Amino acid sequence: MTGSAQTPAIELRGLVKRFGGKTVLDGMDLTAMAGDSVAVIGASGCGKSVSFKCALGLLPMDAGSVRFAGTPRDELPSSGSQALMRRSGVLFQGNALFDSLPIWENVAFALFHTGPMRRAEAYELAITKLAEVGLDERAANLYPPELSGGMQKRAAIARAVAADPEFLFFDEPTSGLDPVTAATIDRLIEDCVTRLRATTVTITHDLASVRKIANRVAMLHGGRIVWEGPVSELDRSGSAHVEQFVRGRTDGSSTGGPPP
Repeated sequence: MTGSAQTPAIELRGLVKRFGGKTVLDGMDLTAMAGDSVAVIGASGCGKSVSFKCALGLLPMDAGSVRFAGTPRDELPSSGSQALMRRSGVLFQGNALFDSLPIWENVAFALFHTGPMRRAEAYELAITKLAEVGLDERAANLYPPELSGGMQKRAAIARAVAADPEFLFFDEPTSGLDPVTAATIDRLIEDCVTRLRATTVTITHDLASVRKIANRVAMLHGGRIVWEGPVSELDRSGSAHVEQFVRGRTDGSSTGGPPP
């Protein structure tokens, strides 16, 4: 599934999501062209992760549309949906590894479910992907609770890129990690994005990560994108919301939003 040079690889239009009487997303628009690495920033609770889940179809939208390479996600035939699954990689905020499966089966999980693959072949592929993120075969045969937080994050990245996806989604990839480990994860993500040439959307509040892995930034506030531009313009955006977020100021306009 590919689009023209002018067709956005990932396009969110008019996303609305409510929880009871609270509107979290209120007409959110976001565009990522092929090969872009877009970071969506915003205060905790502003709806970043909600937008991530709506884009992937993990949460139903109240209004709006999501397109991949010009094709509405909800209009894909069943075979097209399977193709989209194979071409998408996801890193969840809590890693979402299956504790009952060894690490290598976690990495190969989607490969088992989106197409025929022999167990031995899946194992070899998983070992290769784990090596790319600095984990050896011994770690591959351990279970998630036996790994440190940083090693679990590496395994989750290996799973996200196992099928050499065209689209990548990262949800708070450095959340809960110490600065050294977070910097290591940023380098791994940067390497994966560069090597795969994947179109990437990263949900984060970590500005160090933004500057490392993104070429474009979008600021979510009040359920909408209030500023979008190159990462090089982040410090001179002209947006009060962005400036407050970047400077970490508590005065001025609030960057908060409704809880997810």
